[in-house]
Amino acid sequence: MIFPLLDTPLTNIQTNTPIRIRFRPLIPLRVAGPNGRLIDLEALVDTGADEVLLPDTLLPTFGFAAGSGVTKGTSGIGGRTTVVFHPVRLEIRANSNDRIAWHATVGFAQLSLHVAMFGIAGGLEFFHTTLNVIDRQLGLFPHPTIPLAAPCVSPHVAFSVP
Repeated sequence: MIFPLLDTPLTNIQTNTPIRIRFRPLIPLRVAGPNGRLIDLEALVDTGADEVLLPDTLLPTFGFAAGSGVTKGTSGIGGRTTVVFHPVRLEIRANSNDRIAWHATVGFAQLSLHVAMFGIAGGLEFFHTTLNVIDRQLGLFPHPTIPLAAPCVSPHVAFSVP
């Protein structure tokens, strides 16, 4: 699957004025929880992120009970935080005929960004990845080890927790 690098304006946070444009590897990510809710998110492909991280505000949307899941502390450029891990179904689509879905355990955390983080565990570990900044393209090619799931066609997707 080939994705274009998307134009993203950078803004001066003090004056709220545009500074310049940067091209970012953003992909459309569909996430389904065991309760069947399906959410479309934008995800930043980040080879430096250890896991796939989603905003913790989505935990109740997917039906995960407060205090459930495996909790771990983590740190990164943004500081330290607590991450709660749960199994979900992920899907990416380059177009309606080019898509892939799989089961993964992902982290839910307080994210300062307005996008999900598509990191290694649960995400990039299942893909051969190419980044071509000159031609502004990101390639994600599934590896045979990916734990496949059926692509979704409805707004509610039921699946058993692997």
